[in-house]
Formats: sequence, C-alpha cells, structure tokens
Amino acid sequence: MGPRSANPGRAIVVFLALMVTSLAALLLLGPIHQDQSYHYFADERSFFGVQNFWNVVSNLPFIAVGAVGLRQFHRDPAVFVIFLGIFLTGIGSSYYHWDPNDRTLFWDRLPMTLCLWRSSRSSSGSASTQDLEPHCSGR
Repeated sequence: MGPRSANPGRAIVVFLALMVTSLAALLLLGPIHQDQSYHYFADERSFFGVQNFWNVVSNLPFIAVGAVGLRQFHRDPAVFVIFLGIFLTGIGSSYYHWDPNDRTLFWDRLPMTLCLWRSSRSSSGSASTQDLEPHCSGR
C-alpha cells in the first residue's frame, strides 16, 4: 500500500481551524503582564537631559545602518523590509529606553517583527531563490 496523496484543501482547513482555536484561546487568557523589574537598567545615568542616555544612544547605529540599507536597496522589496525593520527598531528602541514602561516596550518590540518575519520567510523557502541569490552570492 503506497503513501497517501496529500490533500491541499484538507491541510488548509486544518490550518485555519488550528489558527481560529489558537486565537480563541489567546482571547480567553487575557493579558500577559511584563515583570516591572524588566524596565530597570544597570546604567540609568542621564546626560543632556536624556534619561538612560547610553541605552538610548546605543540605538543610533541601528538607525544609521537601517537608513543606509533603505537607500541602497530601495528597489529590492525583500531586503528593503529587513532594513526598514532595522531602522524602525533603532527608533522604537530609543523611544522605549528614553521612557521604559509597558506602553513604550510595545514600540521597542514591534519593529523587530519585520526583520524576524522577513528572515523567516527567506529561510523557510518562501522567498524565491531569484530574490535572494544576488545578495548571497556577493554580486
């Protein structure tokens, strides 16, 4: 007896059912609270009126690299999204470190999802080889 043939329609239905069930379970859980000690840093010094100065300033390289990447790769959507994520991570992380609390932590974490989403699509084979080849081969 040979292996069963894959039924793409059934796989989609199973995936959608799992997704709806997961979302319903998340709604029943309620918020997951962040431990408030997370917002205390080893270096909380202020310079030039900026709280946590070194934590804020340490994000400038992300902004710079992101800006250069956006300018360099503005015609390549896959790479553009990664550099957009890096640029926005620098801004969001600076904002969070300037005033660390649960509200600003959202803006620290959100832009990172762009980079993670794009890199996971690239590594899972979702991106075409044609999209990735020029960047991987050094051309």
